[in-house]
Amino acid sequence: MSEYYKDAKEVLIPVLEMIGMNKREKDDQIKEKWEEIAGPRISRYSSFGRIDKKTLLILTDDSHYIPLILAQKKRIIDKYNKFFPSDGIKYLRVIVNSL
Repeated sequence: MSEYYKDAKEVLIPVLEMIGMNKREKDDQIKEKWEEIAGPRISRYSSFGRIDKKTLLILTDDSHYIPLILAQKKRIIDKYNKFFPSDGIKYLRVIVNSL
């Protein structure tokens, strides 16, 4: 193999590890800021789920909280984008945790 070329695994594995590490770090940052993003009331009965494309997924244990969370949808998205503008969140989805 030429000195100018590397095996794909030599390049891809470090990059994939870095991406995974960055995602975990970012998730931890979001969880730390969750009360500020969701607000003190909503953060009591919800938690950050994940980011899926441009959608913020919020977890709750009780479906009765879905309308309360959705009523604050714009504020939550705006607050999230204030802290993490590079994500450019446009949508919000609430998922009920099933045990």
